[in-house]
Amino acid sequence: MNFIGNNCKIDPTAIIGDNCCIGDNTVIRKNVIIGDNVIVGENCVIGETPSVWDASPDDERFDKKLFIGDGCCFKPFVVIERGFLHDAKIGKNCFFSCLSGVGHDVVMGDNCLLFPHACLHSNVTVGDNVRFYTSSMVMDNITVGSNSIIYFRAFVKKSCKDGSFIIGEDSDTLKEYCKKRNFLKRASKTLQRIKDLEDTINGKDRREHQEEI
Repeated sequence: MNFIGNNCKIDPTAIIGDNCCIGDNTVIRKNVIIGDNVIVGENCVIGETPSVWDASPDDERFDKKLFIGDGCCFKPFVVIERGFLHDAKIGKNCFFSCLSGVGHDVVMGDNCLLFPHACLHSNVTVGDNVRFYTSSMVMDNITVGSNSIIYFRAFVKKSCKDGSFIIGEDSDTLKEYCKKRNFLKRASKTLQRIKDLEDTINGKDRREHQEEI
């Protein structure tokens, strides 16, 4: 038995599985297929029209589907677009926190987690057991390997293999980030030594000048 909240708008072509709960004011667009035991919070948009600005409204590619696996949970204010180039898919037991979302043509594996404000752009492929921390962002046409962690405010601009830990705004792995940070620390210490040496030299020159006077 399903529970449908108040003021929901569900397209006639949408298919909803068993034991699902749809929160108030949620919109489920056309060609959405939702599995069993799925929870959708309030004010969500599931199967939103793909954000493709150079295609005409009657383009048949807008008719692609969005498949949502069993056991998924979408907290309030989540937006999921359906497919455009191909069908979009969210795997089983995925969890989307408030204000997270994904663009069109995203294919996501099972047991993935998006923290608040995490965002995946279009045509992103995600493996199983991936964690996207708060305010992380994945750009278009990226593949994220299984068992990866996309850390807080990471900006992913290139694909990463299984088991990656991505941190920072340059899509750095943890090893690359630590190496870069250590280099910056060494450079900072070197600059400080140069400044101290300049101060010493300048101070000596001033003393010599005062003695001459």
